[in-house]
Amino acid sequence: MVWKTKLSQSGFEFVCSYLSIFSRLTTLTLEDIGLGRHKMSLFADGLKHLEGLNVLNLAVNDLTADHIELIIPAFTQLDSLTQINLDENKLGDQGCLLLQSSIGSLPKLNMLGVRYNLIFGQGVKSLLAIVAMQKGLKIFADGNDIEVNDLERLKSAAN
Repeated sequence: MVWKTKLSQSGFEFVCSYLSIFSRLTTLTLEDIGLGRHKMSLFADGLKHLEGLNVLNLAVNDLTADHIELIIPAFTQLDSLTQINLDENKLGDQGCLLLQSSIGSLPKLNMLGVRYNLIFGQGVKSLLAIVAMQKGLKIFADGNDIEVNDLERLKSAAN
């Protein structure tokens, strides 16, 4: 686990190189480490090895839709994932659309955090479509331009 420390490029490569060794890892927190400045393809390759991963926290990393697009292919290997925290990034509406297209490969996912991510109209529609598609999934999206009724619908997913 790495917490609240900026990684140099060599530090980032070191962490990524060990992801394949820690295949039994269940929680990975890489919060506020400057992940968006590094080669996300390297991280995505390492992430694929974490087949037992339950919780992935990538909050506060300046991640954009382009970064998420590189990570999404790894999701097909992470079918035990129950929680993803992407709070305080820069996903925008395009990032939500990409998540919408990939969430179906995560059958156990029950929590998605996308607070403070510059999400507006189309992104809200994508998040609502995700909730409709994946029963029991709760999405926390406070801090975006989302109406209160839609926020409540996202948080209280139908079972």
